[in-house]
Parts: sequence; structure tokens; C-alpha cells
Amino acid sequence: MGFHWEWLAIHRTEPGLALRLFEFTGFPAKRVLPGLTFEESLKLIHDYMVANQGAAAACDFQGWTMVRGSAILAGKSAADAAKLIGADVCLAYAESTTWALGMEYARPDGAIRSRAFVAAEDFKDVGVAQVKDATGKVVGWDLAPKSLIGPDGSSRRPDETQHEKTEGGPLPGELVGVVISDDTTLLRVLNSLGVPVERVEGHYGGTYDPVRRAVRPGPGAGEKVFSFYGLGDAPAPRTKPAPPPKSGGRLRRLFKG
Repeated sequence: MGFHWEWLAIHRTEPGLALRLFEFTGFPAKRVLPGLTFEESLKLIHDYMVANQGAAAACDFQGWTMVRGSAILAGKSAADAAKLIGADVCLAYAESTTWALGMEYARPDGAIRSRAFVAAEDFKDVGVAQVKDATGKVVGWDLAPKSLIGPDGSSRRPDETQHEKTEGGPLPGELVGVVISDDTTLLRVLNSLGVPVERVEGHYGGTYDPVRRAVRPGPGAGEKVFSFYGLGDAPAPRTKPAPPPKSGGRLRRLFKG
């Protein structure tokens, strides 16, 4: 339950950039399928992840190459990728299972800025509430107010359970003075740096309406602009339907996995 997402944003767009990145990591794509919607890409990523295979999807968006997947850098750092490509590179992630969030922003000259937050070990259970529509179908997770629950049942806000760790000096325009203890705050920091994670989500994945308790499709939901990259062998055909991927957090449609 809760949020789970990871994006790599490269401040450059050019043909074959994602393929070049995967070759650099040592996990070149074995299967490439262009012309997919974001939902179609997510389904393929989920199928590969169920089979313990790496996968990703990418698109060009507002001057950035945006890559979403299960094995984006495969052990390489954002600094490695920035030097290779000659452009700013930002890796950002949020995982509610362990309540770990972070970003790593690198530039071709070797400069790097990283911010990471991990909750205290005893506070990993997330206090969440299911959001249901009129038919009773779960359409998302309400993480506001957010809380972490310890083994004794005590509840604390995420920013009370651990402190943020940083490396490098703040970047121009970077939002400082806040702790990236949840995905909403992390997105605010990314927005301050011009990294369009939230914008790409709103355009292709949609936004959550807390009043209607429903997801509003994004204007680009039907656009076939994503390419899928299978980094491992294709999963074997299923004999029974797989369980639906979990989704949650503020980015309910985009960040599944």
C-alpha cells in the first residue's frame, strides 16, 4: 500500500537516448516496443516485474527524456549518466514500504546534489485509509494526514521519525528548509529544480480529485508517445490473471509497481 515510484529525468531529448543509457548500465534492452500509451507501458512493466525481470518506459517531455521503470540505472549513479550524456540528470524515488524517499541531481561537470530520507527502522507500517468510489471500488489511498506506526502501535509523522541526509550544496532555485519525508514534499523540491516529474504525471497519468475521490484522466492519457524497454527475457505466458499492481500516494495513476 502507499506510493512507490522511481523516475530518471535527463535534460536532453534525442533519438536512441534511452537505448544508449541501458547499454551504458550493462543491461541493454532485449525488447523494444514504441508507440504505447502510458497505461500500456505500465502494464508491460508490471508483467516483467512479476517475472523478476527489469523493464522501463520512456518518453520525451518538455525538453526532458523521462524514464520510468524497475531497473533504470542498474547500479550506476546519476553522476555517471550525466557525464556520459553531457546533460543534467536527476534520479528521484519514493517507496512507502520502507518509507524511503530521495533525489540525486547531477551535472556533466561532476557536481552532484543528493537528498535522502529514510524512516526509523521501528516505524515502517504506514497508516493509510482506502479511498472508495460510490460502488465500493478502491480508487486510491488517502495518505493525508500521513503517519507511520511503530511496533507498539504508536503513531508519528514521517518527519518525526528520521532526519534527511544531504550531499552537496543546494542548487539554484532549490526548495530548502523542508524535509522530504513524503512524496508531496519531494515533488515540491523537484518542481523547484524544474524537473517535470509531477507535470509528466498530470499529463499522462492524471490527477487525483480528493473531493470526488476519483482519478481525473490526464489530457495525454491516450497519446502513444511511450516506448517500452524489456531489459530481461520476456515473461512466460500466464496461466491465471496476475493480481493488479498496487498504486497509491499522490501519484496514483502514474507510479504503480
